[in-house]
Amino acid sequence: MNDIEVTDKLQASTEKNINGNGYKLTFKDDQDGWSSNYVLQFYKTKGSIKNLSIAGGDAAILVNGSDVTLKGTVDVSGNEFGGIEVSQGEGVTKEPKLTVNGTLTFAADEDLPAIWIDGKTSNGDWVAGKGIEGLFTKKIEDEYKKQFWFVTTDLEDPDIDGSDTTFTKDSDDNYVLTVKASDNVQLKELEIDHSYGNDSSTPEENQIPEFSVYADKNDPYGGKQSKFNTAGVVVTYDDGTWKINFGDSNQFADKLGEDRPFEDIEFYLVVRDIAGNASGSMYDGSYYTVNYNSAE
Repeated sequence: MNDIEVTDKLQASTEKNINGNGYKLTFKDDQDGWSSNYVLQFYKTKGSIKNLSIAGGDAAILVNGSDVTLKGTVDVSGNEFGGIEVSQGEGVTKEPKLTVNGTLTFAADEDLPAIWIDGKTSNGDWVAGKGIEGLFTKKIEDEYKKQFWFVTTDLEDPDIDGSDTTFTKDSDDNYVLTVKASDNVQLKELEIDHSYGNDSSTPEENQIPEFSVYADKNDPYGGKQSKFNTAGVVVTYDDGTWKINFGDSNQFADKLGEDRPFEDIEFYLVVRDIAGNASGSMYDGSYYTVNYNSAE
């Protein structure tokens, strides 16, 4: 086998086991935009691909209601919309399965998936194997599509769990802000702004600091514990949950003044992960808002 160029997709509807011996399969003259030009399509069958580069199409491979295994080194770089689509097409009754046992290579100039599942926002064992262990995942869901991506760079935003994020008083009458967050890889930071900060209408002499805390059980203060101690604020972090204890109602009374009770504060939250992805932004209103709940 040598390098091959094709002008139409290659479809396998019976079992095919392809050993590329390190050569390249290229789709020629694919037009810009989606045209369903999969270079190689497995349709309601099974097979394998070994030591082959596949490029030039909208996607390198379509696994549609098929059981396909990748072996050796398979390179799916150089396709317009991503590497491999895994799907269960219309009229197809069998769930697909892609097993990556070898090395999957994918390089792209923009945020594109090495593998994507179409029509779902979860895996459900459609994609498996040691070859995906270094990939990150990302859910794509809007009015046009539902997809589950496997990408070489972490693109998944962390999330704040609203049901477990509260501002209440504890049994000692201290005000406690509890924030529960999650991420597909690793959380890094919680940024906390509020309605008594320097971008609010609060007079400067009555403003209290805004701050960040960190996803570090041993040092959630980010090396600044002395400043929190001075303010009388205690922070803990464990397994995706921050607890910020602001003390009782007298803690900030002198600073805020009698017309600004601490329980009237409104918190604005953004959480970030180690890749820099964020749950929202302080600049466009997409932050998460928490108010005091006396019923908790």
